[in-house]
Amino acid sequence: MIEPTSLVSSVAAMAVVVTTVSSLLSLFSAFVSKARRQITIKIGGVEVQLDKENPEESLNTIRQLLVDMAVSPRISLLYSASNRNFARRLSADLENRGVDVWVDEKNIHVGDKWPEKVESALAESQWIVVVLPREDEQPRWINRELAIAMKVEQERERPLILPVLPPDGSLPPLLSDRIYADFRSDYHTGLESLLEAMKVRKQAGSGTVGNVSSINFSKEDQRTEWRIYEVAFLWHDQVPPGVEAHFKQMSRDVEETKVLLHRAVESGTLPMLRQERYQNGVTRWVGREDLVRFALSRGEKPRFLFPDERYG
Repeated sequence: MIEPTSLVSSVAAMAVVVTTVSSLLSLFSAFVSKARRQITIKIGGVEVQLDKENPEESLNTIRQLLVDMAVSPRISLLYSASNRNFARRLSADLENRGVDVWVDEKNIHVGDKWPEKVESALAESQWIVVVLPREDEQPRWINRELAIAMKVEQERERPLILPVLPPDGSLPPLLSDRIYADFRSDYHTGLESLLEAMKVRKQAGSGTVGNVSSINFSKEDQRTEWRIYEVAFLWHDQVPPGVEAHFKQMSRDVEETKVLLHRAVESGTLPMLRQERYQNGVTRWVGREDLVRFALSRGEKPRFLFPDERYG
């Protein structure tokens, strides 16, 4: 088993790898083609098979995995009994921002062996978020949760543990040299610092997809409603194509946003203005004010809706 920490040491490095796929293609082609057998590597706890017969497909698999990890990293959330309610709120907020969260109360069942289940989950995670307990709870917590987390971190040979300090938490000596996400005075500030540490890529205004300069913002500023597929493209700084053509031109991110918007309409989170039939189906229309509220509820500010985000 190969742990390519020199190639991918953090989610931040993943973004660099994604943008240099063309240069890596020849490297992987040479590397895999010389292998005498199939090679298994591990990236962020996820096993990947490299096929010597098709190095380009292997590279595409890695590329997509890195994109998925940058957009929706998997984390394990560890906490003490007294912090259960805080952990539930944190888990829900992280999931709303696209993070794949593993927590014991949803994934460990009657008859399971607790240490084995936790260690397995931690080994498959890109980050381990630990909610620091009260000082009187720390001896037992350090010997269980933190001990397993530090073992996995040592095996992966890179920082994995992200400490979270809740209002009633205390920093144990073992983590005294770590920077923590401080939730004591302001919950939302702590949440943003945690997301920044994980390098969670916001969908809005990331600049990683599309060409901002090609969008006619003056035209978009005058509009009060859009088709959902148009919103999905604009959300990622891309000019929307025609109705029929957009299916072939959607990137994965655009498609995911389109699905998200349709689900929001179906759940009532995002009001729909009307539906319009065309040759291949039905498209929905949504309004500016509703989109602005929806975007803010997700902590995002796509540039076609928020002029101040277009500069700086």
